[in-house]
Amino acid sequence: MPLWQTAKDILGVEPRQQKVGQIGSLLDADTGQNRITMIGTQGSGKSVLLSHLLIAGDRLVEKTPADKIFRLLVNEGSSNLEHDKCAMRAGNFPPKTAKLKATSIEPGLTFEWANVSTVLGQRIETGKKVVKMPIADLAGEDLCQLIEKVNAVRTLQDAEQLNAQRVTNIVTQSSAFLFIVKASRLQGLDDVPIEEEPTDVNGMSIYSDANFKRMLDGIVRYKRQNRNSPPIRSIGFVITAWDTLEPVAKQIQAITGEPFDPTDAKISQESLGRLVTACLRSTSAAIKSLEIPNVKYFPSWVETKKDVTTGKEHIVRNQMFEPGRRWDENVNSIKYSEAWDWRIIDWIKETATVTG
Repeated sequence: MPLWQTAKDILGVEPRQQKVGQIGSLLDADTGQNRITMIGTQGSGKSVLLSHLLIAGDRLVEKTPADKIFRLLVNEGSSNLEHDKCAMRAGNFPPKTAKLKATSIEPGLTFEWANVSTVLGQRIETGKKVVKMPIADLAGEDLCQLIEKVNAVRTLQDAEQLNAQRVTNIVTQSSAFLFIVKASRLQGLDDVPIEEEPTDVNGMSIYSDANFKRMLDGIVRYKRQNRNSPPIRSIGFVITAWDTLEPVAKQIQAITGEPFDPTDAKISQESLGRLVTACLRSTSAAIKSLEIPNVKYFPSWVETKKDVTTGKEHIVRNQMFEPGRRWDENVNSIKYSEAWDWRIIDWIKETATVTG
C-alpha cells in the first residue's frame, strides 16, 4: 500500500487531487447539515449580492496563503451568475431575475476551506469545511406560494410530489438562512418613502415584514413536522442598497447623540440589529421567540453614478492608477462593500463549525 494511502487512512484526510473530475464530484457531494439558503423577494438585491460574493470570493482566493485553501465553486443551474459577476465588474447591474420554471436546475454556491500540509512527501488537506448554499433565486411570489404548499406537507414523500429539489433545499436540509432585505423597503423610517414589495401574485404583501414572517413561519412549521430536518442554527440579514439609508443613520446619531453606524465594524451589529428590530418587528420577534442563535447583520451597497446623457445608473469602477491601491488590483474592480462581503463569507464558514 502506498505511504500516502497509509497516511490518509490513519489521519482521516484526503490528498489534494488534480483531476478535472473532482470539481463535479465536489459540487454533488453530500455536505450533511452545512447548508445555507439565501432567501429574498423579487427585486431585493439577491443577484447583486451574489455577484458581490463571487467578486469578493475571487479576491479571497488571491489572498489565501499557501498553507490554506479557500474555494468558491459555482453551480449556475439555470442562472447566469458568472455573466452577472463580469457585468458588475464592467459597471453594469445584472438583469432582474426571471421566474424559474419548475424544471430549472437550482443554482448554488459551494464554499470550501482547508489547511494544507505535507505528510510523507504528499500534499494533503486537513480540517476541511464545506458549506453548500442553494439559492432561492426565484421571484418572491413563487417562494411565498412554495411556503404555503409546504405548510400542508407532512412527509418527505409529499414534498417530493410538490417539487423535491426546492422543498428539500429550502426547508428540509437547511440549517441556516440568509435573508436579503432591501433597505428602501424597511417600513417606518421618517422622511424615507417606503418602496413597496411587488405583489404580482396573491399571498405577497407590500410590506417586507409580513413576507419574511410568513416565510419563517412556514419553514419552522415544516421543520417541526419533519424530525429529520436540522434545526435552524443561524440566520443572517443582509441589508442591500444600504447607501439609500445612510442619511437616516446620520440623523439618528445626530439627534440621539448615540453611536449609530451600520458601516462601522465595531458597532455595526448593534446598529443594524436595532434597525431590523424596529422595522421588521414581527420577523424579529419570531426569531427571538424561537431562540435562534447567532443572528448576524450585514450592510451591503455599491457606489453608483448617473449617466447625464441617458439618465441610467452605472456602478462606479476603480480607476486603474487610483492612488493608494495597486494598479493590477484596480483592473476590473468596482467600489462596493467588499469588506462586508468577506464578513458574510466568514459567517458562512461559521455555520460549518457550529454544531447542534
